[in-house]
Amino acid sequence: MRRSVLLAAALAMLVVAGGCGEANNDEEAEQAASSEPIKLSVGIDSVYAPMFVAKTEGLFEKEGVTVEVEQFAQGGEGMDAMVAGSIDAAGSADSTVLARAAREDLRALGIFVEDKGNYVKLVTRDDIDDPSQIKRMGIVPGSISEYGAFKLMRSEGIDPKSVKLVPSGPPELPALLEQGDIDGFVIWEPWPTRAEEMGGKVLMKSGEFDLSYALVVAVKKDWLDSHRKEAKGIMNALAAAADQVEQDPDAAAEASGAEAKLPPEQVHGAIADLDFGVRGFTQGDIDTWGEIADFLVERNLVKEKPDVEEVLSDDVVSGG
Repeated sequence: MRRSVLLAAALAMLVVAGGCGEANNDEEAEQAASSEPIKLSVGIDSVYAPMFVAKTEGLFEKEGVTVEVEQFAQGGEGMDAMVAGSIDAAGSADSTVLARAAREDLRALGIFVEDKGNYVKLVTRDDIDDPSQIKRMGIVPGSISEYGAFKLMRSEGIDPKSVKLVPSGPPELPALLEQGDIDGFVIWEPWPTRAEEMGGKVLMKSGEFDLSYALVVAVKKDWLDSHRKEAKGIMNALAAAADQVEQDPDAAAEASGAEAKLPPEQVHGAIADLDFGVRGFTQGDIDTWGEIADFLVERNLVKEKPDVEEVLSDDVVSGG
């Protein structure tokens, strides 16, 4: 009898020890996951000032996350890298995220900057006085540039079939305009200013043709499922950084200059034209993203309409 009691006690100790081992292994795995560098993509653009500030001010570390900010020529390239698996999280525009969400299970964590109606603009040749005169429109495919071109045409009652679309990268558009290869384009700064310096002119701003523009941080669903704590840390750091951008534009310009070699006047212009601040999604956002999703389907840019409410359904950032 005594031998049986001793054997039972020994077995109980092994079970407890085994349970503790599993708990310790879980804790170690969680700590290892949180210590892994998270690769966050940005474009070389003033809209990413919060990322540059968060990096230079150590705000990611204050939230307990290690983030490597990786620069791409534009947000869409970072999105493609994230879909391909070489980036963990990507900062990009709403239309750009939705175009990729049709082929990859993505989640938008929250908005970190919005256009006041001034940052995205219609730029034309100097001899064009009305959007109806545009017959060749430059676009950056699958971006706010392409979506903005169609919002413009819809607002002005222009038949899209009457306008030839000329695909291009952002840096080439001002030169195409100067050479007369296109009549105009819709795009974000600094390219409208560059075009003005080369003889073009800003004919309209996005607010005049009902174009909204917001940037979010997007991730793959499977990454978020195992990194929710880190996702919240990233957005908390960006929230603090966005507040700093609004409160101290000079420091934001300095950080953006140090990280991305952006001219101070360009950063100050962006801060004046944009609302920097992290927030969750509202019904208004769902409606706007729904319009974008419809556009992507109408233009055959995606085979199947992405589920907007699913893409925006996460609770990483509360409130809208």
